[in-house]
This record gives sequence, structure tokens and C-alpha cells, in this order.
Amino acid sequence: RHVTRGLADVLAKCLSPNPDGRYADAQSLADDLRRHLANLPLRGVRNRSLAERWQKWRRRRPQSAVRLVSSTAALAALAAVAWLWAGQRTDQSQLALVDGQQWLDRKGYDAAIDRLQRGLDALKPVPGAAVLKRTLRERLDAARRAKLVDDFHQFVERLRFLDGGSLLAGERLIAAGRTCQSYWAVRDRLLDRDSQTIAGVSRASVQADLLDLVLFWIDIGARLAADDSESARRALALLDEAEATLGPNEVLRRTRRLRAGADSAPTTTGSHPALPAAHEHNALGRVLLRANDERGALTEFRRAVTEQPQDFWANYYRGRCAYRLALYPEALNSFCVCVALAPTHAECFYNRALTYAALDRPNAALRDYDRALQLDPQLTAAAENRAALLQQVGSSANDDRL
Repeated sequence: RHVTRGLADVLAKCLSPNPDGRYADAQSLADDLRRHLANLPLRGVRNRSLAERWQKWRRRRPQSAVRLVSSTAALAALAAVAWLWAGQRTDQSQLALVDGQQWLDRKGYDAAIDRLQRGLDALKPVPGAAVLKRTLRERLDAARRAKLVDDFHQFVERLRFLDGGSLLAGERLIAAGRTCQSYWAVRDRLLDRDSQTIAGVSRASVQADLLDLVLFWIDIGARLAADDSESARRALALLDEAEATLGPNEVLRRTRRLRAGADSAPTTTGSHPALPAAHEHNALGRVLLRANDERGALTEFRRAVTEQPQDFWANYYRGRCAYRLALYPEALNSFCVCVALAPTHAECFYNRALTYAALDRPNAALRDYDRALQLDPQLTAAAENRAALLQQVGSSANDDRL
């Protein structure tokens, strides 16, 4: 039969050629033999075999051995489940990262934020995965910043169509002023000076939007203020902040002169990136238009169109200014360009309809009024002018019959 390592060591000690290496007496040998039979550790020799020691312990405590094996199996199963769970969470987060980036590339900012946030939430209880967590946080921050820039641009675009809020009144005007304030408070995040582009938009374009925001906000503040001196003080403080953020430029200088007189000087100095020339001409033209210098404003809008012939706002404001000066052929040319550049904007068709009506082309005007109302049924000015034109056409037809 098989002789265990411990029993072999006992026999080897008994047969040792060196008397000092043997058991001291028969009692010591008998004790080790009894301990071996009782599955206890030996005392006269080393217990070299871990497997034998485990077997003896298992025979002495069979219930404990069962519990140990069960506990070990349970821990192994739990570890396997935890490993699978962590793997699933990691896979979900990686898919969320890919999906979120795709939505971000397509400018679906809300969906991108939702996917990336879910991916980050799924990974939070998972230990480790530091690189993936950091990447998700960076992409989530980029998506939120991109949404902020896009929402800000859409807000400024609406103000441009509304002549900076001159067509707003009451609660809508107050709400527009509050929105201007909230966006100006996060101007540093909008500019993101560590990057030349934000959500695919150049920093220069964001600067141009911020410049218009300042001009619109000053006008809104002037309309809401009960005290002209307080309005002027706030406007000058805002211009100081604008010069610190955007750098001194002719638009801010002219605005300052209009608000405080020629002796007022900017309080900031330093080097700042220049605004796009076309946009600066546009902004300067609107400043002159508010000062009732329509000829000077038209000159600036013409310069803007010369700089960028396909710029929407340069053509739009040139058309508006030319219309006010009764230069209808030039206005028509500008609004035709606007319709080509932005065929889904009701305001383009509405302004072209006004110009057609001024040129005594009622059929073309009615077509544009109809198109404007199709695009924006809430454009009441188009409905009112269309009704007035129909009445005028009807009266002319009656006069011809008489």
C-alpha cells in the first residue's frame, strides 16, 4: 500500500544510521504512530507534505471541510459573477462612449449627453477603469459645452431676426434680457480659450455672437430701464466687460460714444484676436442704424457684403437698410440672396414680399407672404400685410373697371 510522506519520515528516523537522529525512546515513537493514526500532526519529524496535512485536517473535521469547500465555491462563484457584472458594465460604457461620440458628431447634443451620462453612471461602481471613466467625463463635458454653444448661437440668431429685441415687449422682453445675462455670465466657457474651435464652431464666430449679445442686451436694458442715467451706467459697465473679453474694437467704441458721449474712453487695454471683418461691419452698421444714421449703416452693410458676398446677415441687414431708404432694387437683390441661403426662414420671404409690394409686383409679393406663413403661421406681420395687399389689389381692380 501507499506509504504517506509523514509515515515514511517516521520510518526513516527509526532507521537513521546516526543514533542522535533516531527517536529518543519507544514512547516518542509510539506517540508519533498514534498521532499518525489519529490524523494529527507528527511531533518527532517535520510535517513536510501540505497535502497530507490537509487530508488529516479534513478527516479530523469533516463538517468544517465541507463548509470550507462550500465557502470557497461560493466565493469563487461570487467572484465570477462580479467579474461578469463588471465586464458587462464596462462593455455598456464603451458602447455608450461610441454612441455618444456619434451623436456628438451629428450635433445631436441632447442624445450625446444622455448616452455619455448613462455610460459614466454604469461605470461608477466598477473599480478601476480609470482611463475609460476619464474619457467619458471628457466627452460628456465636450457635449455639454457644444450644446451650450449651439443654444447660445440659436438665441442670438433669433435676436438678430427680431432686430435685437425691438419687436419684443412685456414679459418676452424681460425674459430675453435675463437670457442675455445668463449667457454673458458663462462667456469664458463659451469662448473655451484652450481650443480654436468649440463644437465645430470657430472661436471667432463665438466672439461675433458675444459682441451681438452685448449690443442687444444694452438695447433691451435701455428699453426696460426706468432711469436713463442708470441705463447708461449699466451699459458702460457692460462695455468695459466686453472690451476685457473681446478686445477693443470700433463697434464697442461707437456704442460707447452713443451711450456716454465722445469723451468716454475704454478702461481696458491689451491684445485680443480681431473679429471677422464682415461681422464687424454688420455690427457697426446696426449701431449706426440705431443712431438713425441710415446712410452710414448702409455703407457698412455694403462693405460687409463685399467682404463676404454669401454671408447671410450681411445681405439681410443690407436689404433691411436699403428697404428703409427706398432703394428697393438693392433690397430685392439682398433678400433674394437670403432666400437662397436660408430657404426655411419665414423672415426672408416676408421681407422680400415687402420689397416686391414696394416695387408694385403684388403677385410675387403674395406668393412670398404665403410662403412665409407656411413656414411660420405665427408671423402675424405677414398675415396683416398680405391682407392689406389683397385689399389694395382688389381696390385697384375695381378702379380699373370703373
